[in-house]
Amino acid sequence: MVASLKVCTDELLAQAVCDKIDEYLKLIEPKRVIIAFDGVPPMAKIKQQRERRYKSWMMPGKPGWNTLQITPGTSFMTYLDKVLHKHFAKYAAKYDYFKLSTSVEPGEGEHKIFEYIRAHPIVHKRSKTLVYGLDSDLIVLALNHLKYGDIRLLREAPAFMLEDRDLHVLDIPKLAEGIGELIGPTKLPDYILMTLFLGNDFMPHFPALNLRTTGFDTLLKTYQQCMTTERLFDGEIKWDQMARFVQALSLQEPSIMTKEYLARNRMRVDASTEEKKMTNLPMLKREIEHHICPIRVGWEKRYYDTLFNSPIKDICKNYIDMLQWNMQYYTTGCMDWSIYYRYMYPPLLVDLAQHLPVQTIHTVDKTILTPSELLHYVLPPVYHHYIPGGHARESEPPILVWAYCRYIWESHVDF
Repeated sequence: MVASLKVCTDELLAQAVCDKIDEYLKLIEPKRVIIAFDGVPPMAKIKQQRERRYKSWMMPGKPGWNTLQITPGTSFMTYLDKVLHKHFAKYAAKYDYFKLSTSVEPGEGEHKIFEYIRAHPIVHKRSKTLVYGLDSDLIVLALNHLKYGDIRLLREAPAFMLEDRDLHVLDIPKLAEGIGELIGPTKLPDYILMTLFLGNDFMPHFPALNLRTTGFDTLLKTYQQCMTTERLFDGEIKWDQMARFVQALSLQEPSIMTKEYLARNRMRVDASTEEKKMTNLPMLKREIEHHICPIRVGWEKRYYDTLFNSPIKDICKNYIDMLQWNMQYYTTGCMDWSIYYRYMYPPLLVDLAQHLPVQTIHTVDKTILTPSELLHYVLPPVYHHYIPGGHARESEPPILVWAYCRYIWESHVDF
């Protein structure tokens, strides 16, 4: 069973979407409007969508309207697209500019918006831009597009802040100013590049660089020590400087891995209910971590033998290619729709350092999956009835791997 919504029919949900957008438009009173929904994304994102949808199937949830239907190509999304076009048809004459991009158009919604910003720099230089959305990528995208104008984000407080669900405006120029005080006012792209080592929708974090613990501090201190005047990114990744940076990080990897391992050994875990046992499973069953065990000689070999089935050079090359793809995706858009990270875990920093520097080679592949191909790939077979003309069928669930994870929803799916 998967997560559910209180809204229990397609009609009510589609109307609720329109009403919510109307509410924001009335509140903000913009002059130019772009409303963008997720279409078929690049393969790097599709891989993550597939993992999330399989984990939703494999984990207990509440009965109700199935959120897996919010995937381009389903009958619901086709219906929603029609409702949106009908509802917002009257809006074209109300604003100086109005564009609606539904799930029919390829690309992630937030990237469609920033593609428009890049294409109209003069307009955005003369005005303030407010982007509403909850995707964490929005912060990175907004930071990386400040040269195009004054950009701010509008979003609700996180769900865990139960006492405060009001809307908040995130001042991106002020955030950039704070980052500049840490690493230098002209080195914002370096900050964005560094955050990739902490993981995102397209790449896993390094076990030695965990955002929950000391990962960010380690990155920042290492950068401040070895990148005083140099840059990691200047339109392209500067691989010679990246090699120095990763080498400096790799020297700390064994001690951090040991500290993290011992800290996880000491951590108290709540298993008082079945639900809490499931949530905390990665902390209750740590056989893989205990086998790798960084306090015993040869742990690096055990890391690869246990979590991979490929040569280290292939893993490192794939990771390096994805670093480059990410920065290009956040800066100028998607040139390669087929590339993706092929493994559940990253290489060790010590091995990544040995495969740097490299020569920048841009790959171009505009092959985009059809909505039907996307659905067949990301939906578990038991939900193939959501594919137009498809039929549900039973299948064995894949294996979850949760080494170095804190909660079950962070686990990796071993297809």
